[in-house]
Amino acid sequence: MSDRHRKLIDGNRELLERGEARLRDSATRSRRQHHSPRVDLQAEYFLLDDGSAHHSQASGWRMVPDVIVEMLVNSAEASLDSDPERRETQQRFRELEKRRLAYPFLAAWRLTIEVQLKSTIDSVNSVLPGGPLAGRAKKEMSRHDVAYLWSYLTTRQLPTLSNELKPLLPRLHLSGPTPGFDFTVTEADEATIQNLVRIDPDGQTLRYDSSLDGKRNLAHTPSIDISEMHRQLSDVYAWLSDISGVALSVRIVRECESEIEAIEAHLENGRTSAAKPSRQTPEESEPGRE
Repeated sequence: MSDRHRKLIDGNRELLERGEARLRDSATRSRRQHHSPRVDLQAEYFLLDDGSAHHSQASGWRMVPDVIVEMLVNSAEASLDSDPERRETQQRFRELEKRRLAYPFLAAWRLTIEVQLKSTIDSVNSVLPGGPLAGRAKKEMSRHDVAYLWSYLTTRQLPTLSNELKPLLPRLHLSGPTPGFDFTVTEADEATIQNLVRIDPDGQTLRYDSSLDGKRNLAHTPSIDISEMHRQLSDVYAWLSDISGVALSVRIVRECESEIEAIEAHLENGRTSAAKPSRQTPEESEPGRE
């Protein structure tokens, strides 16, 4: 027997022993023990004061890709066994781990961007004239078309938001050659969104291994650059969050202005009432009358 065949046999025997050990371990544990966390974890549904759940969901989903990337980085940085054969086995398991987590990583990012887009659209719409969302925009808020949501925000809402912000600019004392808010969509951000849409146009591709007609999903995406996509999608998410922050600030400014105007009007009415002479009856105006 050649050394190559002996190594292959020894490697498979090692994997066989690990598999048997896992089977023995699984057989000796109850299902509840196997799946339950070490501590009791409970959480209440988080709803923002204005009744919107989009932002809290987006911020929660945003944490998932970071957790997956951190797991992969820790695995990649862990030291390998000094034995060449064991080191080779560890490297194979590392590669398998990346393959297993790559698509959940991307699925979490897609949902994060979708929910953040809806949150940003809600926030911007709250400070624009015209009232609540209607027509297709309203319908798409309950669907998963990232391409439409992105287009609606960038081509319809943001130009209007820029106009709404113009009256505030003199009060902000901004500096620079063209002071103001820059809502320009970069080519990199546009390419990132279009790439995400290409991979999963309707929010279903990353959830299942095949479509309803039996076609294999993601056949056109044989590999994923996890590090680069994480960087690109993080930039898009941060940009969307900044826009939501601008809209929230505008709403706060307007609400405070309305409150101040209402208080000042109330005080002015009080001063006006106090300055008016009281009306007297004829008896009260005649001198000497008791």
